[in-house]
Amino acid sequence: MRSGFCLLLAILALGACAAAPREAARDLPPPRVVAAVPPGVLRKIAIDPPLPSEQATALASLPSQPLTQVHLRPRSRFWEADGFAPSLFTDSRAGMVAAARDRFKPTEVTSLTAWVMGEEAAALDRLAPEDAGLAVIEALERIRPAAVGRLELIGVQSWGADPFAAGAWAYFRPGDVTRYAGIIGRSHGRVHFCGEHLALANRGMEGAMESGERAATEILAAG
Repeated sequence: MRSGFCLLLAILALGACAAAPREAARDLPPPRVVAAVPPGVLRKIAIDPPLPSEQATALASLPSQPLTQVHLRPRSRFWEADGFAPSLFTDSRAGMVAAARDRFKPTEVTSLTAWVMGEEAAALDRLAPEDAGLAVIEALERIRPAAVGRLELIGVQSWGADPFAAGAWAYFRPGDVTRYAGIIGRSHGRVHFCGEHLALANRGMEGAMESGERAATEILAAG
C-alpha cells in the first residue's frame, strides 16, 4: 500500500474523475483533468466519452521499456583487484551496471545499480525479488570473478511490475512518430495529457516538464 496514492478508475471528459482510494470509490469534480500518467497506466483508465479512434490507437500501441533495477552494495573495492572500472555494460542478465558515488568524495563508490531491460527484465520479474537480485549477482560474479562474495543485495525495483508506472520510459518504433506524435497528446474535452512520452524536444524528466508546461498553457488558453 502506498500512502497518498489511489487507483484512478475513470475520467469523465466533461470534467470529473472517479477514483478508488484503497477500497472505496468516490467522485472528484475538478473543472479540468490533467492526466499526467504513463501510457501503460492510462490505458487501464476508462475515459468517457472515449478518445477519438486514432488517438486511442496511438495510446494502445505505444510501448514502454521493461526495466528492473537491482541495487547492490559493494563489500570491498573489488574493481581494484581486476583493474576495470566499477561500472560496466554487459550482454548478460546483469544488464548495465552503474556505480553511484559519494557527492563529497567522488572516488568513493557507495552502491552499484544493475539496469536490466527488455526480455531479461521480464524474466527477472517472474522471480521473487530476492531471487531476482541473486540472479543478477551470480551473473556479475561470472563476468567478474573479483566480485565473488563482494556484493550485497540492497533491493529490487521493477518498473514494469509497478502498477503506477507499467514500465520505464516510452519509446516510438519505426513509423510511430509519423503516425502518432501529432495526435497522441491532444486534449480531449476537459482532459489534458502530459508526460515524458508527449514531449517534442526532450526526453525523460525534461520531457515531462516540457509536456506539463504545454498542458498548463492549454488550460490557461481555454480560460
